[in-house]
Amino acid sequence: MKHNEESKTLSAQTLTDLHADIAEKHTLLSSLQKSLPRQIDAKKAINTMLYRLSASKRITNIPTLRNLKRIALMLYRTLLLETSAQKVVLNWQSPSAFHALYDEAGNESGTITMTMNDYKRDYHHDAIPYEQAFRKEYIDGFVTLGVHTYLVSSGMAGLTTVLAFLQGEKFMAGPVIIGENTYFQGKGLILAACDSRAKIVPETDTDAIITLINRKKPTAIFLDSLTNSATMESPDVTTIIKYLIKHVHHDMTLVVGNTALSIAFQPLPMLLGRNRHIRLVVYESLIKFHQFGADRVTAGMIWAYGPGTEKLFDYRKNCGTNITDLSAHALPAPNRKLLEGRLNRINRNTHYLAGRLASFIASGQAPSFSGVVYPGSPAHPCYAWTKNYRFHGYLMALRYKHQKTTIKAAQSFIRRAIGEAKRQQIPLVAGTSFGFDTTRIYLTSSNTRYGEPFLRIAVGTEDMEQLERVAAIIEQAMKNTTHLFLR
Repeated sequence: MKHNEESKTLSAQTLTDLHADIAEKHTLLSSLQKSLPRQIDAKKAINTMLYRLSASKRITNIPTLRNLKRIALMLYRTLLLETSAQKVVLNWQSPSAFHALYDEAGNESGTITMTMNDYKRDYHHDAIPYEQAFRKEYIDGFVTLGVHTYLVSSGMAGLTTVLAFLQGEKFMAGPVIIGENTYFQGKGLILAACDSRAKIVPETDTDAIITLINRKKPTAIFLDSLTNSATMESPDVTTIIKYLIKHVHHDMTLVVGNTALSIAFQPLPMLLGRNRHIRLVVYESLIKFHQFGADRVTAGMIWAYGPGTEKLFDYRKNCGTNITDLSAHALPAPNRKLLEGRLNRINRNTHYLAGRLASFIASGQAPSFSGVVYPGSPAHPCYAWTKNYRFHGYLMALRYKHQKTTIKAAQSFIRRAIGEAKRQQIPLVAGTSFGFDTTRIYLTSSNTRYGEPFLRIAVGTEDMEQLERVAAIIEQAMKNTTHLFLR
């Protein structure tokens, strides 16, 4: 009797999940439909899909709904890029301002000003609507008019632009504090830029960070709001900002890598109008959450507040990190409500999967593993200040008992998991990045001296029933994995 009740509850939750997923796809396709160029002959396909998505509210067949969710995503991905291409297909990357016989500006004829927007590597109008919408939808603050938003070609392009800006303007001529578990690619660049002036601190030791700020008077601080690392640490940025507001009386820049927490972490309201010496610069990748699982183009965002941050425009231009016109159009329109719903699902799924795998390891059924690293777990060292976060991230790390377990062992685990998923016909992907509909397994930081390799699971937006099947597949792979040691 109890089993039947649990089964009914699970089925009901699964249907709720799938109908929410389909509502998301309906919103995305509806938004795309409104922006279709006249030359796109896709209205019939979108109208048909929108009708099917609307009618699915009456459908209770779970496999049918899952299939519809997948088909809708694939249609959206296809039309998103096709629509974007049609918007710029006639345009030039170096459009003409004037012409004698042949206009080489395409759809932008009459809008090109020499030395201003006649070279798209430097600047173009295509990015402006997204930048404005991003500021309105995704940045919290009583006033955001003083906030500068700049689209770039990727999250890493955002960091390189910020580093060039800080160096060029002499904004980090003194000591620089860097979080120990800063994303390994970024950490290497920051250390190279700072040389001996860099002071590395563990993100979990807030007192040590504050003591270092007091002693060294840093000109710049680099922290990831949630680190994409083996330890997945999240510094107590709120406490750090409060200290900076009260005690910093010299020019200083706080740089936050915000890809992992995205709109769930909002530092601007903490700082706005409270200390004129501090500038805030935030950068993040738009490849993950902001594309709602479509994964169409690489893109990144820099947004900044404080003295001199408007000069980031020139550094983006001179660094050549501006986003392409095609990519600017291929980004889904910013939608706060839609993105929050997606993050909520990913948060729920990650919390569930992390807890289940931790219990499985604790039961002794996965002898090669010692535990799960997840920022939303009470066992995590940062939980004291992150427990009230509404979003604890998108991933977890599986820890092997033996610290010298080889990369080969992790790759073996991934192959086992994918093989089992294929056998059971359950979607699972071996691949990088995160924020997708389908859970991904990946070996991260496997070829760098700036980070420890770790086995990462980036959880998707699966419905509850499917998530349980994914969990069972990973458990089976963990159960069958044995140690391989360094020779």
